[in-house]
Amino acid sequence: MDKKGIELATNAIVITIIALVLLILLITFLTGGFKGFKEKISIYLSSSNVDDIKTSCNQLALQDSKFEYCCVNKTVKLSGTQKMELTCFQATNQTWGIEITKLECSGVC
Repeated sequence: MDKKGIELATNAIVITIIALVLLILLITFLTGGFKGFKEKISIYLSSSNVDDIKTSCNQLALQDSKFEYCCVNKTVKLSGTQKMELTCFQATNQTWGIEITKLECSGVC
């Protein structure tokens, strides 16, 4: 019996199935179908952004951007799904083990 013909047919079927799956994934990606997927896996991949907030707030203090520093809320992700909405001024009073430069915020907002 000629087994090469059977192997060729099997390989063609496997390659066709893989190509079809990749095409479906590409179409789903291009139409925005992975938005829910990102949200579902983000709880496992998310990490704290406290250091980013510290850097951002210190940069705002350095530039003397009082309105942005004192009035605009920033979303702080602490761990997992725990989030807080704080201004940089409010963040200076938190005990996260980081230091944020303080600006005077009276009468800014």
